[in-house]
Amino acid sequence: MGDTDTYKYRFDGGYFSDNIAAATPIQLTNMYEGQYTLELAACTDLGVCQSTSSPTVYTWTVDTVPPVIQFVGTPDNNENYYSDAITIQIVGEGVSQYQYQTLTSELSNPISINTPIKITGMVRGTRYCVTVIATDNAGNTGGFSTCWWVSFLNPNPPTITGLSSNVLHERDLTLTVSSDNPEVIGYSYFVDGHGLVERVPMSQPIKIINMTNGGHWVGAYCNTATGGGYTAELYWVEDVTTVAVLTGLPNKITTNNQPQILVGGIDVEGYRFKLDSNEYSPTWAANNGNAIWLSKLVLGKHTLYVVGVDKNGNIQQTPTTYTWTIVKALPKPVPMAAINLLLGAGS
Repeated sequence: MGDTDTYKYRFDGGYFSDNIAAATPIQLTNMYEGQYTLELAACTDLGVCQSTSSPTVYTWTVDTVPPVIQFVGTPDNNENYYSDAITIQIVGEGVSQYQYQTLTSELSNPISINTPIKITGMVRGTRYCVTVIATDNAGNTGGFSTCWWVSFLNPNPPTITGLSSNVLHERDLTLTVSSDNPEVIGYSYFVDGHGLVERVPMSQPIKIINMTNGGHWVGAYCNTATGGGYTAELYWVEDVTTVAVLTGLPNKITTNNQPQILVGGIDVEGYRFKLDSNEYSPTWAANNGNAIWLSKLVLGKHTLYVVGVDKNGNIQQTPTTYTWTIVKALPKPVPMAAINLLLGAGS
């Protein structure tokens, strides 16, 4: 077949280049974050050329953003911890492995993201810190640290109740924080690691509404009369079927034969739709101006069917529907004088 002598290339859907000597490299610069495609068509020294309609294709993603992680299992930074052993799970999107070190240890070898950090034999009254260097699937790294104090106090842990299952199918949740320690006078709490609510009475429940699909957690810090305290945490996964919400709908009776309808809703990242007895459309992105454009609709009754799609590809089982009627002209309103005349004739 001969050796490759020249080649053409096309970058990210542009035009194919002129023939280039095989020894000449392709230089691509100033690429932004995202996915790219390179297509190559080679010619041998015998004049046999690969068709540009069937090129060799290579696709890759540029990702230079450092990963972000969370420490699961540790108290808030520089808060008290009430045990001599701790297990820390490292969580981060796209993170494949990490290394860690404490104040008294060397940096570890790379560890799988699925393997937690375990520290035992901690001495009460001592401050401990962990530094983690995380690596994502693209090879980007990021460093993170957290510290805590091992307290001399060791009260019974509080409890957070009200969770019926680790997987919830409702948007709203009410939780109760309780303790058998008579010194506890109240608690502070946060949801998903932010939005701290300062001390509230133990009799006041935690109410969470309109939760999105995915993992959630609650942390509560119980306060004692002497200033000490201790923590409790609760984790669960929210999995609720998405429901498409329609806005910009035409009136039930209208002359508008080309309405534009927006699709939204909690966790709705895409949608499919059909009009009357037609087939469903492909999946379109929601919440970014991708309206449903209906044009040149005929006179008469129409029904729109829309199903929401979440980030996991789950499709709404029962569609959101809307029915309206298009008329050539709206009926003229009855003059008030005629109404008064009719009312007077009936008296």
